[in-house]
Amino acid sequence: MAGGLHKFMNWNSCILTDSGGFQMVSLAKLMNISEEGVHFISPHTKEEMLLSPERSIEIQNSLGADIIMQLDDVVPSLTVGPRVEEAMYRSVRWLDRCIAANRRPNEQNLFPIVQGGLDPTLRIKSAQEICQRNCPGYAVGGLSGGEDKNQFWRMVSISGDNLPDCKPRYLMGVGFAVDLLRFGRALIPGGSLNLKKAKYSTDFKSIQEGCDCYTCKTFTRSYLCSVAIMLMKEIRQSIIEQRFDTFVKDTLKLHYPKEDYPTWLANSMQSVGIKL
Repeated sequence: MAGGLHKFMNWNSCILTDSGGFQMVSLAKLMNISEEGVHFISPHTKEEMLLSPERSIEIQNSLGADIIMQLDDVVPSLTVGPRVEEAMYRSVRWLDRCIAANRRPNEQNLFPIVQGGLDPTLRIKSAQEICQRNCPGYAVGGLSGGEDKNQFWRMVSISGDNLPDCKPRYLMGVGFAVDLLRFGRALIPGGSLNLKKAKYSTDFKSIQEGCDCYTCKTFTRSYLCSVAIMLMKEIRQSIIEQRFDTFVKDTLKLHYPKEDYPTWLANSMQSVGIKL
């Protein structure tokens, strides 16, 4: 009724919201999981809050995002053993509850999430299960959490190979040009600066005032903000002009002028038809 996030932000383009599932990893010491949902405990009041699949979808319906995510049972990417299989199958069951709870299926696109840790068999099974629900798009989750690059790209490839080509795919948690500028943050004594924020586009101070290093004396916050924004614009334009593979090769040559690419990078690019 109030217009949701689009009106609040005065933003007429697409918005994606997450389900809250990642907080099972980031707030692991403050929660426990049951079939009902995730039970979080406030560190201040000790009050318990239940985040169920239904509640997650209810919140996202109210926010009005164009793409909303299912609540999944998320485990750290390096987890092994029966907990990974348990989480994968629970995520499928929770997906069914999310689909049933979605009050705006014609306006908001609900994406399920491929899980299964670093186990190829579980990844394939997860993809097969969620594809049976015929959702408008699919996400690959549970990665980029400390696993090595070879494990990462292989799990992405296996997951993608078992999803339909005709629907969008969203690889969660990835960011560095070699990884996609990752977090776009500068670490300083007081914490970190998120240089992707719009306010830094006109901030001409040094990264850390008073620092005598070359970077701080030479580059402004505004410049580094523009680098992150420019990269994403160039990626988007190369996709529109159907020259993304050339863009990838040219960009990686800037990072590896001798073309001494890491094996994981060459293999991962080759798996999607880009030969370095």
